[in-house]
Amino acid sequence: MDFSNDELKRIISGKPVGNIYPYNTGDTNEIEKYLRDLYYKLNRSGLIKCHGEFAHYGSGYASYIDLFCLKRNEINPPENALGKLGIVVYISRLAPVAVFGYDDRTETGFCFLDPLHSDFGKLPDGDWDNEFLEIKSKIEAAGIHFLEKEYVEQPLAFTADIPTILTIPDMGDVYRNFDAFFYWED
Repeated sequence: MDFSNDELKRIISGKPVGNIYPYNTGDTNEIEKYLRDLYYKLNRSGLIKCHGEFAHYGSGYASYIDLFCLKRNEINPPENALGKLGIVVYISRLAPVAVFGYDDRTETGFCFLDPLHSDFGKLPDGDWDNEFLEIKSKIEAAGIHFLEKEYVEQPLAFTADIPTILTIPDMGDVYRNFDAFFYWED
């Protein structure tokens, strides 16, 4: 799923785009309720338990929600782990799209997905196929599409000023398609 430059510019400016409800309404409150409902649906699964970050990491504005999904039957983390191994899913508040990766974190911690990092678009080591299938099927049933790594890692095709601390052009970073959908302004 590719977006036009005009759609990406609209998303960067904080305006929702999309052909499905509630993104097509432009109502950010309806989108937030829709994403919370999806979060609750995910947590009714017998395979996974997700922790959702809806509060913009405690400050600023995040254009996405951050879900950290664990195997429901794994109570304790593996030996020598920093926390618990799980699947990280970002779902945009501004377009019906998502990306995923994995992390080893505490349930209340967070990481930032980076499309150029080796864990982006990959599952944790071990058997996570059924859990990811559950996550993916519920998210896609809600009309939200997972973006391909090749698309999100492409540099933006136009000059932009994205209100994010995740990519800093003054330090040599380049804005990518990823940054249009998933930015955090602190």
